[in-house]
Amino acid sequence: MNVMNYWVLLCTSSTVCCAQSIITRGPYLNNSDTKATIRWRTDSPTNSVVTIGAATYTNSLQTTEHIVKITGLTPNSHYSYRIGSTSYTFPVDTNYHFHTAPVSGSYVRPVTVIGIGDFGVSTTAQNDVENVLPQQADVWQWYGDNAYPIGSAAEYEAHAFGPHYRNHYPKLNLLPSLGNHDAVSSSPTTQTGPYFEYFSLPSSGEYGGVASNTAAYYSYNYGHVHFIVLESTEAPFRSATGAMANWLRQDLQADKSLWRVVYFHHPPFSKGSHNSDLEIDMVEMRQNIVPILEQYGVDLVLTGHCHGYERSHFMHGFYGTSSQFNDSYRLSSGTGFPEPYQKTNKGAVYAVVGTGGVALKGSGIHNAMATSVFNKYGFAKMTFTRDSLWFQFIGTDKQVVDQFIIRKVQPCPDQLVFSSPPHLGTQSFEAHLTITSTNQTAKGSAISYSAGKSVELKPGFSTSSGSIFQATVGGCNPP
Repeated sequence: MNVMNYWVLLCTSSTVCCAQSIITRGPYLNNSDTKATIRWRTDSPTNSVVTIGAATYTNSLQTTEHIVKITGLTPNSHYSYRIGSTSYTFPVDTNYHFHTAPVSGSYVRPVTVIGIGDFGVSTTAQNDVENVLPQQADVWQWYGDNAYPIGSAAEYEAHAFGPHYRNHYPKLNLLPSLGNHDAVSSSPTTQTGPYFEYFSLPSSGEYGGVASNTAAYYSYNYGHVHFIVLESTEAPFRSATGAMANWLRQDLQADKSLWRVVYFHHPPFSKGSHNSDLEIDMVEMRQNIVPILEQYGVDLVLTGHCHGYERSHFMHGFYGTSSQFNDSYRLSSGTGFPEPYQKTNKGAVYAVVGTGGVALKGSGIHNAMATSVFNKYGFAKMTFTRDSLWFQFIGTDKQVVDQFIIRKVQPCPDQLVFSSPPHLGTQSFEAHLTITSTNQTAKGSAISYSAGKSVELKPGFSTSSGSIFQATVGGCNPP
């Protein structure tokens, strides 16, 4: 891929820079294909300036809460930056860099996402998860309960920021959701409190999607993947006819992305530390919001709240209690690995990832679940290619605890480029013009490439013993 590199300065080249204040939080950021927001806090008020090439972005407000919005960036490009003001700049830090998204709605390369939930407690377990959490990813998601026990400013500073994730914040595209513990000190109705004060969220549709005009819920694109963040802590947001549900329908109806992922705090299906059969916030999300998600073909739903890891079958149309679940709601008899789930027009997986640091516990096994693990801390990792979603739950020992793949048959592309994840099972890939691959084929797989002009196998491509691989010139016709 073509990657452009830039150097970002937060003071002009003519300024003599000397540190006069102390960074007490951050920097941390989020970004799209052409925009970014960088934030940090200092112990004394200053203004904030960002210079990229010949362009300068200035926030003249004298403040300790620095927010700089950047526009005009080049999609799928790498930027390094420094932070400061017009009178000084802080020292260079090798973690101060980020990568912009591919053009919104387009497939250029695989997209990697990591996610944690229920973590802000400053425990040894939280530190263990942090130590294995990848420092390179396209999106970093939080599934709520980011600071315990009441989500106060002091708790965010001590347990979510403070000594935690210092190698992650400056360079990962952080887009969080609100949990019930966070909501003790923050109101989604009034958009006040530490959660809403600490994060600049894309509520105006500036990162793709329909504007929600509230930071309580929002959507964004990263290349060919559409993400939706919902609010589940207060009853009006969980209504099937409320403002959030109406916006959700509009957003999903307008979206044309290849993949759709939704995340919020309260799981619609769980028998972990909370019971989705009985607790009203979980019941209402299942009965009122899940039917909307399924109506518009959402592929994956991620939550926290329950302090363990649970992952459902590939399923559709189930809105009842655990005892009411049966195999008629399953769209596949398998577990999604190594043979992928095959999706045509319906089906989703629901995962609970409340394993970021708070004490683990579980009360039982929900019948909709393919996997339930209540003794492993860890994080979620997702890789989205053009036609596959590869999900992994990875423990603090760096071992994969659970994984699945959802595969879709997509319209014929002009070009396909493969690098990861490894090809599994029986799969055929077609392109109108070219296929280029540095991928691997797993043992026992049967993989075929067909392109109208050429198939190029570059260094790094390999086939495992016991696999079958075929390449032909033929391809498919674009729609």
